[in-house]
Amino acid sequence: MYFKYCTLYNTGHNCKTSVTSLLQHLQLESLQERRKIQRLAFMYKILNGQVVVSATSVDLTLLSRLSRGADANQQNLVSVRSYTENYRQSYSIRTVKDWNALPQSLALFTTV
Repeated sequence: MYFKYCTLYNTGHNCKTSVTSLLQHLQLESLQERRKIQRLAFMYKILNGQVVVSATSVDLTLLSRLSRGADANQQNLVSVRSYTENYRQSYSIRTVKDWNALPQSLALFTTV
C-alpha cells in the first residue's frame, strides 16, 4: 500500500521515506492516538445507550460524587483495580482513565 501511495500521488517522497513523515505530511494522528479516539467514542456510545453493549457488561459504573472544577467531567467512572497485566490492558481499564481525564465540555457532547 505504501508503494502505491508513492507512485499514485507522487508527493515528492521517495518510497524509502518513513511512515511517520507521511503521517505528518497527510496531517494524520499516530495509530496510538487514533485508537484512543475510537475507544473514547465507543465509551461515549456505551454511556449514552447508542450501542447494544451495556455499561455493566464491561464493568463500568458512574462515580456517585461529583468532581470539583468548572470544566471537570461530571460523568466520571469508577476506576477498577487491576491485578494482572492482561486485565490492565483491557478496554474498560484503559478507557476509564482516558474518559475521566476528559473535560466536561467533551464528555457532554450530544453527538460523537
